[in-house]
Amino acid sequence: MLNLLLLHFALLFQPAANYAELVLNSCLSNYRCNTKPASSVGLDYVSGLVMKATVEAVQAQPDNQGAENWYREVRDYGNAYWSAVPEQPKDLDILNACKLYFGLRDVAVSGRFGSDTKTVAACDSALGRAARALAYYDRTYRISDSVSLAYDGSLFYSGGWWHKGKYVNEMWCDGQYMGPALLAQLLARGYVPEGRTADEWWQLLVHQFDITWYQLWNPYDRLLYHAFSASPESDAAWADLDSAAWHYGTSSEYWSRAVGWYMLALVDVLEAMEQTGVSTRHGLTLARERLTFYLRRLAAGVAARQDAASGCWTQLLQYPVGYQPEGCDKSNYLEASGSALFTACYLKALRLHLLPDGVYRPLAERAFRGLVEQFLTDEVGDGNRLALVHSCASAGLSDTRKGDAAYYLCGKDVTQINDYTEGKILGAFVMAATEYFLSATEYTNAHH
Repeated sequence: MLNLLLLHFALLFQPAANYAELVLNSCLSNYRCNTKPASSVGLDYVSGLVMKATVEAVQAQPDNQGAENWYREVRDYGNAYWSAVPEQPKDLDILNACKLYFGLRDVAVSGRFGSDTKTVAACDSALGRAARALAYYDRTYRISDSVSLAYDGSLFYSGGWWHKGKYVNEMWCDGQYMGPALLAQLLARGYVPEGRTADEWWQLLVHQFDITWYQLWNPYDRLLYHAFSASPESDAAWADLDSAAWHYGTSSEYWSRAVGWYMLALVDVLEAMEQTGVSTRHGLTLARERLTFYLRRLAAGVAARQDAASGCWTQLLQYPVGYQPEGCDKSNYLEASGSALFTACYLKALRLHLLPDGVYRPLAERAFRGLVEQFLTDEVGDGNRLALVHSCASAGLSDTRKGDAAYYLCGKDVTQINDYTEGKILGAFVMAATEYFLSATEYTNAHH
């Protein structure tokens, strides 16, 4: 009760507070997916993200009596929508919702909240559908040999998954979390899509990161551009058309949430590789080393952009708070969802010993404190006890979205949400809070 009172009056960070519990108890039954109530959207990557984060909080807190209510929320969602997993998807985003079924199945099988064979069956069916969906996606929405050859005279880009069926030959940072990271978790659980061996699928998913890293990584700024097109002339509104430039085909800005998705995807894939021992097999040892290299380079680049005053990160990573581009009446701001994703990434990578503790532990702890102090409030009035604010509603690239700094700050769809809790910040915050809880628990156990 003391933590709640302090939070109510001053929003003071309390190291011993269980922030996953506080936020889930407040927001889980009342949040939105962009502008729509979560209860109205069905199977969706935003609500799926929240459910995934929630079941991970359940798993991390075996002694929390209130966790049964969280489990029921995830169970009811999972049982309601497993049959909605599309086996012929037109985009990667919706498949991301399938990740909730890994943790949900584990809790259901454990019997922690009683026998639940119905949920186990639903999870098995959903994950089987997800595997078939990725096999279909690989056959249907991939960069072809002819496109790759036309792009740079090589076959390097062949097999790269489009972000969505309507975004022809485009690969985005976001998509690496939605597609390849899901595939890694499926393979780790024995769900092997048809058409290739398990090791061939591993090679293909690593290839997605090789392509995007090579094309999107800026070694000078040490950040990743949001996206690139292998047919830039079709995406002239935002893609670099200078065929002589090393960043030919790329977009121009570093959007925090997209970089956060990519960084978390690397952590999740490396975790899945470790779980299966796949990196010890022929041809995959070097693949794991490359992914680890990407993670460590990106972790250093993102760390260099952490706001010193708050511990958080801005909407556009290369600019400070208050930067205002020409033609825009809004300025760069501390953004909640990207900050939460980075925090979750650092804490999880530290737990898995993927990053050096002495370098990144202070940064990660400062970042989590910043999440609470900057974005958690009790003054929104949306009907919840607490709310998470300052999250970017959406951002993307298209014929009408130029992808310049003015777009990410002033675009019609790029709204800063301050009057309710949106699912992308809720899910990302709960993941960060769960990792912080696990970190604190590990520290306590190690010193007793």
